[in-house]
This record gives sequence, C-alpha cells and structure tokens, in this order.
Amino acid sequence: SNLHIMDASDVMFWGIIISPNKSKIQQVPKGAVLHVSTVSFGSAAEGRSVITVKPNESDEAMAVCVLRAGSVESATVDLLFSSKVCFTNNGSVPVHLSGYVSFMDEEGEYDFDEDEDEDEDEFDFMDEEDEEGEEEEEGEEKITKETLSKLLQAAVAEAEEAKTDGAAEEDEDEDEDEEEEEEEDEEE
Repeated sequence: SNLHIMDASDVMFWGIIISPNKSKIQQVPKGAVLHVSTVSFGSAAEGRSVITVKPNESDEAMAVCVLRAGSVESATVDLLFSSKVCFTNNGSVPVHLSGYVSFMDEEGEYDFDEDEDEDEDEFDFMDEEDEEGEEEEEGEEKITKETLSKLLQAAVAEAEEAKTDGAAEEDEDEDEDEEEEEEEDEEE
C-alpha cells in the first residue's frame, strides 16, 4: 500500500490524568487505535510513580514507565491499543498520559490523505509474484523488494568506496607530513 500523510481530521488528541494510587479504564472506539506517546507529572512533584498498563482483564499489569520527581518527570513511550485498556498510577502524584487516537476506514485500513499535492515520495512495496496481474496507476512507481535490496546494496558499496577513498587520502596526508618532517630535520 502507498505511504501517505494522515489527514488531521482522522487523528484526534487524547489525554487523561490518573490520580495517585488509582486506575482508569480507557475505551477505544471500534475501528480506532489509541497511541499513547507521553507520560508526565503535571505539576511540581515529589516521590515516584510507576505507571502500569493492563490491555485485557485477563492480562497481567505491565510497568511501562517510572517517573521520579526531580530527575525523570516525563517519559516518551510508544504504546498502541485497539481495545479497552486499564492504566494505573502506583504513586503519590497525579500523572498525565497523552497521545492521539487515529481512525480506520470501513475496510479496516487507516484513512490516509489521498491528496496528490503532498511533496512526499510514495512507494508500493510488494513481492515479485504479486506484481503480475496488477495494473499500475498512472504516475505511480512500483518498487519491488528485489529492487529495494539492489538499491541498498549499491548504497552500501558506495559508502564503503567513499570510506576506502578517505583512508587512502589520509595515508597520502601522513606521507606528506613525514616528508616535511624529514626535510626539516635535514635543514637543522
């Protein structure tokens, strides 16, 4: 599938505050994904808070973040949930969780912006056997895994060559420095 920029109307800010030693259950709407990205103390804090997540009632709670007043008062996380989830603050200070909710379309795919004016490169990664029988849209470039692999190998070879050239230039510089030192010694 093509990579596109998400339309802002398909993404919504999300945030909750969890009181000390309390839990909050967050319902995630059907067809949506909750992305939690930041956990932080909201105000001057003392002590320590451990934030746990329990994605399903049958699951064991897992620690995802530990905040400490004066040293770690905010943490970046990357947590995705598509169903009900329970967040718990096992500390003595209120904790803020924030992120966003993104919505999927009727086919179960994220609803991406189809605007062709975006200045983003679009790639369609597919297996060689999938390429047969599929028509390319006008102006759309198909890059297979094999082609991508060849491009990466060429880039690595080019980088190795540049590294080798750089080492050769360093050797030449060292030789010139040694010759200059020998000339100076002879003059003395």
